[in-house]
Amino acid sequence: MEEPIKQLKLQNPPCAFLIPGIAVSYQPSVVFLKNSMVFRNRAKAAGLAGLVQTILGSETDQPELWDDDNLNLQKLSYVVNATVSDQCLESGLIPSVIVGYSMGIYAALYAAGFYSFETGLEIVERAYYLVRGHCRSQGREYGMGLLLGFTEEEIESLLLPATGGQVMIAMRNGIRSFILAGEKESLKACLADAHRKGAMGVRELAAKHPYHTGLLQGMEQDFVAYLHLIPYLEPHTPVPSLVTGRVIDRSIVAEEIARAMCSPLTLDAVVISLTERFGIEYGVDIGPKQSMKKLVRYIDDSLRVEHYLEALQS
Repeated sequence: MEEPIKQLKLQNPPCAFLIPGIAVSYQPSVVFLKNSMVFRNRAKAAGLAGLVQTILGSETDQPELWDDDNLNLQKLSYVVNATVSDQCLESGLIPSVIVGYSMGIYAALYAAGFYSFETGLEIVERAYYLVRGHCRSQGREYGMGLLLGFTEEEIESLLLPATGGQVMIAMRNGIRSFILAGEKESLKACLADAHRKGAMGVRELAAKHPYHTGLLQGMEQDFVAYLHLIPYLEPHTPVPSLVTGRVIDRSIVAEEIARAMCSPLTLDAVVISLTERFGIEYGVDIGPKQSMKKLVRYIDDSLRVEHYLEALQS
């Protein structure tokens, strides 16, 4: 019989922080943090005071608010995830590893001690403007989409050739769970083709840029040059790369941040490595609505994950 996670935690086992990116509603987390002066001050410094007030002024969540790909939502995800991570750390919950999924990498590196909160916010902004500028220079519209039911080999042999290189795998969340990204019309056609060929599920996402693909390699050099100007600190917690799997250190952090924007991510491989390589016995979902808990359950249902609200209350 599986040991209850509360009982397991009494043994102080190694745990991992699991930090999500965008494309998820942060309304529950904003409500949770509404009385935190640290959060309020950070939101104000990020130019998000108005957005926070809009979120708090609604009695219910507003799905249309999160159905977008803009700088404010990216900054909000960073501010929220950084602040929740700090609260967990201050409560005595010390991770042995921190995983940053997609845009969650910026908060993960902050929580691990690579740089200050302010530096992380600047990186989020610079990344967004470089990505947007590159995409606009191509004169095309881009998008991202969810594809369930095909293996990587099937995607590459049955779907991608017809796109002429305009659609690529952006994220592998499991053996048959992928995020694709590319030129908008080509992506739509690719998802429709997948549906006809028996995909378990396809859905367009709100993203307007082809994150985590080679379609962004045109901005990588400028991004790396900017990132090399930052005086990184010595981290206190390992952060594995979702591109290469290796633990990020000061000597490679600039390249790893840029590479994560322009290369496909393999969340499943990193999640599996948490137990096999790092000896992790449970995870803490730093995001809202247990988004990381659901992803991890699909990859490795033996790795127990609790939401940060549960972790802070136990």
